[in-house]
Amino acid sequence: MDMLIFQTNELFNFCMTHYTYKGDWRKHYDYKVIENAVNEFTSAPAGYAVDFGLTDDGRTLLIEVNDGYSLGCYGLMHINYAKLLSARWAELTGTADECAFDV
Repeated sequence: MDMLIFQTNELFNFCMTHYTYKGDWRKHYDYKVIENAVNEFTSAPAGYAVDFGLTDDGRTLLIEVNDGYSLGCYGLMHINYAKLLSARWAELTGTADECAFDV
């Protein structure tokens, strides 16, 4: 299972969980399934993570979506993690995003 982290539907980070992977390394995700899931998530919050998995028969499946306010950093650069948390917190509280300095 691998995690993709988004802020305002822009891919921020891709975390591959190789330490738990036991499948055929020659099989790959269907990027169209992932792109479609992100594009169809019209109610997406300002920051979120999406976990996808690959079945034995090669299907790419959405495993779960997690709200950005409750994510660990999962290898994100510190500034990007702070911006993701700030964007989601500002959205939840209806306040200004103090880390939106490059938008």
